[in-house]
Amino acid sequence: MDPFLLLLLSHILGDVIFASNRLAVLKRKSGIFDQILANGWHTSLHAFFAGLIFFLADREWVWPSLLVFSFHFLIDFIRCKVEIHFFGPGRVLLTRKEVMVWIFRRKKALRNIPKGTLAPWFLINFTDQAAHLCSLYAISEVVGR
Repeated sequence: MDPFLLLLLSHILGDVIFASNRLAVLKRKSGIFDQILANGWHTSLHAFFAGLIFFLADREWVWPSLLVFSFHFLIDFIRCKVEIHFFGPGRVLLTRKEVMVWIFRRKKALRNIPKGTLAPWFLINFTDQAAHLCSLYAISEVVGR
């Protein structure tokens, strides 16, 4: 199977299916120790899924795991710093689940979101996911087809 698809599956598992709201808030705390610990835990989960999926696909799994950990940690750490700057520490403005409910059920409001924060949140989220996809593609090129 294509390494990019394996990595994409592991990313969906780590960022959507097994995502934790509590961990998302901890990644955005004001203390650097909390940020590093939470991002480390979150990216370890991503590395675990990448390694497991590559192992089950009978492929070399160590490098993909280490690369996923490194790239994902860096991307999420920067994203959380940007969100702290815009929205304050310890806050998750919107969860992806809330956005999906809003899109597919066409709810009129997403909660009481402060005026002017929705567009920056979408831009940050879009940039974050684009960076993850680019990193997954780069990793898939490094680990080979």
